[in-house]
Amino acid sequence: MKLSQLILGANALAQSVIATALHNTDPSYYENLNKTLHKHAKILTERLSKVPGLTVVEPQGAMYMMVHIYLLWLYNFELTLPYPCYEGWHQP
Repeated sequence: MKLSQLILGANALAQSVIATALHNTDPSYYENLNKTLHKHAKILTERLSKVPGLTVVEPQGAMYMMVHIYLLWLYNFELTLPYPCYEGWHQP
């Protein structure tokens, strides 16, 4: 048997410990975590909403954010910063 075959799959030790760890965690930890995640989502939503060419759908409990990018607006966007990744990029 190859080493890669031996380590594929779930880690049994971690799986046996995680249920106990989650169960014995103080509920205030989860409350604070939820407050922090909500606060960060609000900040990101507010800041991205100010970017021209973007429309943001505020997260409703997901760990991701949907952002609509107006491509037509970006086609008229003039690149003014000298940044290596812009080299060779041409506007249509």
